[in-house]
Amino acid sequence: MKEKKLLIIGHPEFSTNSNHNKNIFYLLNQEKIDQILLLEQEFNPETNSFNYENSLKALLEADHIIFFHPIWWYSVPWTMKLWMDSVLSTFYNTHKETKKKVSIIITCGRTEHFYNKKDLQNVLLPVIETYQYMGWNVDHIYPLYEIHNKTDKEWKQFATLINEDLLA
Repeated sequence: MKEKKLLIIGHPEFSTNSNHNKNIFYLLNQEKIDQILLLEQEFNPETNSFNYENSLKALLEADHIIFFHPIWWYSVPWTMKLWMDSVLSTFYNTHKETKKKVSIIITCGRTEHFYNKKDLQNVLLPVIETYQYMGWNVDHIYPLYEIHNKTDKEWKQFATLINEDLLA
């Protein structure tokens, strides 16, 4: 049976202020992704909430959830955190026995050396632990460091790695 893949894009300004993340997104083999959830489109600033039904349905249908976001202040962007606090809490309360495979594509502004001193796994520990608390298996983390200094060749190499490893 084919694994259903859900890509959740957690950048709060993906469509207006995220050229580096869009570079990766457009190089991904999107035909291998069953559903894409762009959190900035799911968020209603008037009610400060998300489209729960759409998010919950997408989570339920997916076998493999791929989170794609930058690292912000040693965590996830605020929209991603708000989504996790509200939608994942609801999902956990209603579907806590649902097993999922999780991968994380993360973009970082700093050098790999900077994060190695702290170990990227430790930097992302609250996020990883959240997914594990949900009963989900965090399979792999794909970091791209120094996103502001990448060449076209480096963007393509990173996307190729993801396409061959994650979206095969």
